[in-house]
This record gives sequence, C-alpha cells and structure tokens, in this order.
Amino acid sequence: MKEPSADRIAGPFQGGRNGTPRPAGLSSPAYPVFQQPRPVRRYAITPNPLRADTRSAPTGSGRPPCRPGAFQGQTDVTLQGPIAGAHTNLARGQQGQALSLAIILLAFAALVASPVLIYISSMLLGQLHNEDNTRAILAADAGVEAVMADLVRGADAVTTTYPLPVLSVNEFTPTITITTPTAQSTPVPTYQYFDPGVQDPSFAVVGKSTGYLIHLYNLQPSTATFTNVLNINWAYSPAGTTRIGVWFDVIAYKAPGEQASYPTEQPILDTGRSRGTDANNQTGQITLGTTPGVYTIVFYNVSGADVRTTNPFKPSGGINDTWIYTSSFKDFVITSTVGGTSLEAYVRQTPGFMRPPAGDWSRTNTSFVTNALTVQTMDRQ
Repeated sequence: MKEPSADRIAGPFQGGRNGTPRPAGLSSPAYPVFQQPRPVRRYAITPNPLRADTRSAPTGSGRPPCRPGAFQGQTDVTLQGPIAGAHTNLARGQQGQALSLAIILLAFAALVASPVLIYISSMLLGQLHNEDNTRAILAADAGVEAVMADLVRGADAVTTTYPLPVLSVNEFTPTITITTPTAQSTPVPTYQYFDPGVQDPSFAVVGKSTGYLIHLYNLQPSTATFTNVLNINWAYSPAGTTRIGVWFDVIAYKAPGEQASYPTEQPILDTGRSRGTDANNQTGQITLGTTPGVYTIVFYNVSGADVRTTNPFKPSGGINDTWIYTSSFKDFVITSTVGGTSLEAYVRQTPGFMRPPAGDWSRTNTSFVTNALTVQTMDRQ
C-alpha cells in the first residue's frame, strides 16, 4: 500500500493510536490517517454583573459571585456572537407580531361593539320612553276615574258649580275636560229600576201628615223610536193610607226633602189615597211626553197616628220593595290629558243627578242615590 503523503498528516494526530509513533514502513487500516479538524466557533461565558448576587463566592474558589436562587458555582451567562443577535432579532419580531395582533383585535372589537352599543342605547331609550308613556297613561286614567267616582255619588259634571278633580299621579297632573255628547252619538235608551233615595232620613221614616219630595232631571222623553214610561212603588210598614203624586215642571222650584203638606198644583199623575190595609202604594205605568223637563215625585203619609218606615230599595219590581222604573240617565264625555297622551271615556250615569241633596252638589254634600255607571267607550288619543 502506498504511504500517505506528508501533507495529509498534521498536528497532534500524526502517529499511531493514542499518540504512539507509527513504525516506519507500516501501512495498515489499524493506523488511520486523521485530517486537521475544522475550526470551531467559540463563545465566551462570562459572569453577568447586572444579575450578580451581592454575596461573594467562597474565598479562593476563583468563581464569580452567584445570582439569587442559583446553586453555588452556577454562573449567569451572556450570549455573544451570532446567537446573541439572533435572539435579539427574534424578540423584536415577536414584539411586532403582538402589536399587530393587538391592533387587529381592537379593530375587530370596535366593529362588533359599535352596533351592539348603539342597539343597547336605543333599547334603553325606548324603554325609558315606554315607561314615561305608561306613567302618563296611568295618570290620565286616574283623572277619568276621579270624575267617574263623583258621578257615582250623583254629581252633575257639566254644571258650572261642579269642582273638577285636582290630582297628581306619577308626578303628572292631568288636565280634565267634560262635555255632553251629541244626540247622534247617544246610545239607545234602556229601562232600569233605581233607588228614589231611601237612605235619606226624611224618606227612611216619613212622619204622619208629612211627605218626601224628589226632583228627577234626566228622565228621557219619548221619541218616534222610543217610548218612555214611568212606574213607582213605595213599600212601607206598618200598613196605612198613603198618596203618590207626579208633576212635570210645575213644582220644580220646591226644595227637595221633607214636605209639610201635599202640593196643591195639578199633577200629571195622582194615586189618590191608598187603603188603610195596604203596605204599599203603586202608581201604575204612565207614558212620558216628548218634551224633556223636570219630574217631581212626592211620597205622602196621609194624616194618621202612625209614621211609615220605608222598605229598602231592590231592583225587583215586587210590591214589597221600593223602586222607580223608567229610563233615566245622563251621558258624559270625559277627556283626561297628560302631555301628548289623552284618554277619552264615554260614560252613562244612571239615573243621573237628582235632588236631594239640597243645595249644590259637592264631595261633602252628595246624593242619597248611588248611581250606576256604564262605560260605553274608552279611547286613547
């Protein structure tokens, strides 16, 4: 085998294995020829003074101080050379990527959040508007209810002496107006039984040779399509002689309530004296005329030794109860306004305003007759 040239033998690798000289003239695979190794990049490992612990290394150890938390003899390293530069570039690249991602997320959040916030804002504003509108409607309704409560107690709500309710509800004060509907919008008349006022002490107990007078202002006149009638029954105890009379307009001037004598003016109906054994007096049915006006009724206890205690009102039509049967009512249009919200109620008062009470109606001077109230329509405007 040919001897390798001298230029292929270099440095400490010349010779046999383990550095022993190769015998001259030997050429065998047991004695390989090694080439000079390639240069290796070397990196310095130096202590990092910025992270060094203040504690000193053991005397005579020759080692730098340890950083906090490091084992004794462990040394911080500082990268130098190409690796240090690559590390720095990688950190800067990651910072740039994080910034870009943050900007993208902010832009996306703005795109998504903006319509959501607009929707929530609109929803809240709409809810506030609905709440205010509901509070206004309730306040307007309270105004209508206040007038209706007065009508039940017998008020005539279109007279100049009627005191309009003043109230504050939900921080709103409704404005109330009351009018009379036109004839074209008036519902069809109906018949009903109603109380002539048996709660009045002057009628609850009628003294001997004494009477009780009431004025009715809302009996409906007969028309071409409607015929109104009037029927009255007075039940009492003990049995005795009584008399009932009905006048149209002629004694409307008389004060209501207790009467010391039977009127002398000509009535349109007079039952005459009842029998002394009767416990009631009934007029029988009469037809009313076509002219509206004031009807006056007198219940009179003819002279004798006994007072008469009036039986309670019942809408029965029986002879043992006290009642009046006719078509008597008054219609009203009540408008209650709060801001831009208005409620308009068409109501019917039955039998309507009547006297007693004596004097003007007020909330402390109400009728002895409790009126029935029917709401024909209720409109929101």
